[in-house]
Amino acid sequence: MSDFNLRQLDLALLLVFSEAMRLRKLTLVAQRLGLTQSAVSHSLKRLRSALGDELFLRRPFGVEPTRRALDMADRVERILSLSRGLVEGEDQFDAARSQRLFRIAGADQHIALIAPTLIGLVRRAAPGIRLSFRPQLRQDAIQALGNGDLDVALGLLKAPGTDFELRKLYDENYLVLARENHPAIKRELTMKAYLGLDHILVSFDGSLKGIVDEALGKAGKSRRVVAAVPSFFPAFAVVAASDAVATVPARMAELYRGRFDLKCHRPPLELRSFPVNALWHRRNSNDLALKWLLEKLEVCVRPIDKTWQKR
Repeated sequence: MSDFNLRQLDLALLLVFSEAMRLRKLTLVAQRLGLTQSAVSHSLKRLRSALGDELFLRRPFGVEPTRRALDMADRVERILSLSRGLVEGEDQFDAARSQRLFRIAGADQHIALIAPTLIGLVRRAAPGIRLSFRPQLRQDAIQALGNGDLDVALGLLKAPGTDFELRKLYDENYLVLARENHPAIKRELTMKAYLGLDHILVSFDGSLKGIVDEALGKAGKSRRVVAAVPSFFPAFAVVAASDAVATVPARMAELYRGRFDLKCHRPPLELRSFPVNALWHRRNSNDLALKWLLEKLEVCVRPIDKTWQKR
């Protein structure tokens, strides 16, 4: 790039670029930065001229970044992060005045567990902040983080390389849900009773086998899965209306069993626990607003009420 082109750049242009990468809608960029849409368009025109690339292509859903834009996104975020540090100081983030939009992805059990508390915390501490929850899982979530479409992904996720960072929120295990006064379950759910029941499986891809079936298979046993549903609340509803049972994540079972008049039982077999992590892109590691959000996510994780163990 020539010195002439370099002189055409300023931080305001890079800020418009950053928000366009994050939001992918120029109307939202204008709202976020308090600019008119024509000012945003003019800023991007100046950037295109300086960099010799279209940067963003118009699409029916908004704008799509070019390869050049994707390649330079990390460097722009580092420049802005350093600039914010110079201007604001290391510990400047005023949640009470922030207008940030946080985009959070996860399966329904993670959102159902965290969203009620998180929304309440944010509304009290930061009424200008908005939250957008999305049902993006695994590779879709990782790709969205890499593209700048998400701020945080929740779930059974691992950092796929050095471009991502994670924080463990909690370890999860399982409980069996059945309707109250189930005729086949006495004081304790035995293996014999468990194998004799109809089972509802929560399966995002429609498969009729899951972690429980793997564990049973190793012991030379099998259960009768009569239906697979794509999320947990439909499974709760089916269990409440039938003699079927569902083996589901413990925290969600505890939190919502009362809404469906269900009872928790300890599984009659050993099921491995699993970590639920928050994953984000390394380009945002110095984002003080994101650090604030991660702290709030940890607060939202409720301990398991183990009174069901005494039943």
